[in-house]
Amino acid sequence: MKDIYKKYWWEFLLVLASLSYSFEWYFVRNLSENGFSSVEITFWRLFFASLIIFFFFLFFDRESLKFKTIRKSDLKLLFVFTLLAILANTAFNTAITNTSVANVLILIYLWIVWWFLFGVLCFKEKASIKKFLYIFL
Repeated sequence: MKDIYKKYWWEFLLVLASLSYSFEWYFVRNLSENGFSSVEITFWRLFFASLIIFFFFLFFDRESLKFKTIRKSDLKLLFVFTLLAILANTAFNTAITNTSVANVLILIYLWIVWWFLFGVLCFKEKASIKKFLYIFL
């Protein structure tokens, strides 16, 4: 099982991300109509996503749960990116509840293409057919 995990790690993340974003707008709208704020929705998502990731690594790769393998500079960067992700998700939840879902989802799904182009042009990543297929999926 661990061999499959190591071989298909990125494909697993792609499927998990696809499933999590498929009907996200529907749940965010329903939760906001039932009295939850965008910040509350963000923190509940953060809590459940952290639990899923923790149990996944607990089951498949316990070595990565040890904090001594993470450098302090990486922890600072992880903290900054976590704050940015919380702010971005709160803005996304606010946009989903107050504007047209179609407009928001078009912008969100276009970021996949923009980040790919950004990686190729700025970070000199190699473009491949496999990456194009993942973007298409």
